[in-house]
Amino acid sequence: MKDYSNFHRNIDLKEKLKRDGTELFNLTLEEGYNSHDIKIDGNEVKAVIYNKYANKNGSMYYLFTLCNQYKKGSLIEWDNEMWLVLSRPESNEVYDKAEMQLCNTSFELEGEITQVLIGNDPRTGKPIYETTESSPIQLYCVAEKTVFKSTTDEAINLPEGQILITVPYIEHKSISENEEIELYNATYQIIDVDDTESINKTGLRKITAKRVVSNEWGRLNTWLNSLIHSPKMKLWKGC
Repeated sequence: MKDYSNFHRNIDLKEKLKRDGTELFNLTLEEGYNSHDIKIDGNEVKAVIYNKYANKNGSMYYLFTLCNQYKKGSLIEWDNEMWLVLSRPESNEVYDKAEMQLCNTSFELEGEITQVLIGNDPRTGKPIYETTESSPIQLYCVAEKTVFKSTTDEAINLPEGQILITVPYIEHKSISENEEIELYNATYQIIDVDDTESINKTGLRKITAKRVVSNEWGRLNTWLNSLIHSPKMKLWKGC
């Protein structure tokens, strides 16, 4: 009778578990019920996706892929919608896991203007540059007027007219204080840009913006306020 008592002594158990786990996860990616073909930052990838909360409206999901396929701030294209990775991927050396949220809107950033040296003037010797402008950037994002405390899930409404916009980390002249962006057919002025959820220019930027009231609306609001507080209105209310 063969003696198998020393069979596993020369096997690295950790590597075996990793190898077996990877084979099982690959099988799940190919045949699993929650397996999907998606795009991560434009690259085609297979992933396992399932709803984070049973009582949510389907705007928050967990994302599982093989390791090193995405990062915090990656944009996911799935089911004809865009999703934003909100958390840093957790890895167990078999797969990465993170949270992603549905992008409920987007806004456009101007293309960047660059100058390329194409030669020198034959008479003066001065450099000649060609000016080019890249295509506009459609930036998908998560826009909210209510935020939640991470510890209690307590909802907190932002001040009237303000909105919180979460975007992938991107540097652009239009994403800075006092600049204006168009969102939901309205103009918003940026009042704060928070980079605390990014490391080495990777992650998220949180933009706080306030709605810009046009001069017409401003004059109307002033007129209404003066009417409401006028002596005649007060007298009418007292009747």
